[in-house]
Amino acid sequence: SNGNNDRSDELRRSCIKLGINNYKIIDDKINLKDDQTISWSSDAILGHVKQAIRQWNISIIISFDNYGISGHKNHISIYYALLKLSQTSQIHFFALQSLPIYRKYFTLIELFRIYFQKKSINMKTFILPVKYCLTPHRAMFEHRSQLVWFRYLYLFFSRYIWINDFTLVY
Repeated sequence: SNGNNDRSDELRRSCIKLGINNYKIIDDKINLKDDQTISWSSDAILGHVKQAIRQWNISIIISFDNYGISGHKNHISIYYALLKLSQTSQIHFFALQSLPIYRKYFTLIELFRIYFQKKSINMKTFILPVKYCLTPHRAMFEHRSQLVWFRYLYLFFSRYIWINDFTLVY
């Protein structure tokens, strides 16, 4: 969901900074209200997801896991809606692994942990190449309405800027 017109423009500019040319901003203020304390309807989510799958011939979906990274109910709703999609399609769904706070903000330690961790065919770890190290920051700076003081700390310390683990759900 986009929140409001300012957020729509911010999302468009962020997509450009990330090199994303094909995107769709969903403006469904009734069914997908921008509020982290509200759970969204699986049917409303799946209606939009199925339309995007058809429109762009999507075969892989990357989204939140059952904790929604930060416990946001709308993020968690997306995960559970996508679980229902598995029964009706040939899509592969990867969920971004939520981490406890002590792992979320100690990126350098995480690099060592990743190097020594046991590899799994159901989990993929992506590390941002150094040449793109400022790309997430440039994209986030387009989200002026979201840049409250603690997001600057997030941009500097968060593992999610540099390293992400995805689990194959189906």
